[in-house]
Amino acid sequence: MSATRVIKFFIKNSPVGELADVLEDISNIIGQDFLKQPEIKQALREYYEAHKIQLSFTDGSQGLVTGLGRQEPLVRYVQGSIPVQSQAQKKAGLWDDENEEGESSQQLEYEEQFQEEQYQQEQIVEEFVYYDPVKKAKFSFHPITLEAKIEEESVDLEASSLPSNIVQLRQFFSNHYVFRNDVIEQMNLYVARQFRRGTTLFTVFADHSSIKVEVSCHNFNFKNYWGGEFLSSYNADVSNQQLDGSVKVHNHYFEQGNIQFNLNKNFPASKVKSFNGKGIVDQIAKLETDYQEGLEEMYTEVSEKLLKGMRRILPVTRTKFDWSRPNLI
Repeated sequence: MSATRVIKFFIKNSPVGELADVLEDISNIIGQDFLKQPEIKQALREYYEAHKIQLSFTDGSQGLVTGLGRQEPLVRYVQGSIPVQSQAQKKAGLWDDENEEGESSQQLEYEEQFQEEQYQQEQIVEEFVYYDPVKKAKFSFHPITLEAKIEEESVDLEASSLPSNIVQLRQFFSNHYVFRNDVIEQMNLYVARQFRRGTTLFTVFADHSSIKVEVSCHNFNFKNYWGGEFLSSYNADVSNQQLDGSVKVHNHYFEQGNIQFNLNKNFPASKVKSFNGKGIVDQIAKLETDYQEGLEEMYTEVSEKLLKGMRRILPVTRTKFDWSRPNLI
């Protein structure tokens, strides 16, 4: 098995919020060159999209990374740090100096002309570029540090892509995006009511046939040795007015060992009673509330019957393994 394949496995299976520690441990063993490999960058991209990671911008706002929001790379040119030195040739003229024999002599002089300093332009490619319809912004981020910056603000890429020369079609789609904005408004109310503050983001995409809702809840308490995520995706079909979706839950508990829960639930298509923003979000709320209540019962049973018994045999370390220790391998 190649080293790249092993690293991709570690990336794919890293619990959310802990990938930076995994990459640091790998770097301590084999160096950081692996981070430049296209296969590793692609593995990171798939990880971030699968976990719907949440990014913070310098203005305090946040954006959500999803596969639906992936954009083409951006290329920009910035001023480099190396000045360009120009050298010009000066030709001899009629008043050139004569030598001792009186013979005229033409001199070729090369003068370095240091005019206003000019710098070579450097090309920078932003590979991780995404769009968030709720924030109405296109943004990029560094795949390792997750440092994010906004590339375009107050932009609606979905609405701006509509054909302006077909009035009736544009009017139909315009109403469709008003529908999307209604879903966004109702989702804001639902998230504020249902999820812990500061843990959850969502986004809503629209095309001519459907409204797609993505929800990302990340909840971390690493000082108490646990972290987890609640991810959901929904598709509201405009033509048949039905909603289907799925939920993924992952929890990691590592106080006295390493216990992970991975749960998946698919919701088959069902009719939405009132096919508007409120009706769609009300149905999402019911699906998720029923599922969470079932999870609470399951967690209580697992804690009482399974985890108490496991604590007697799990190792007690309370410290992370030091991969950078000399002579480790």
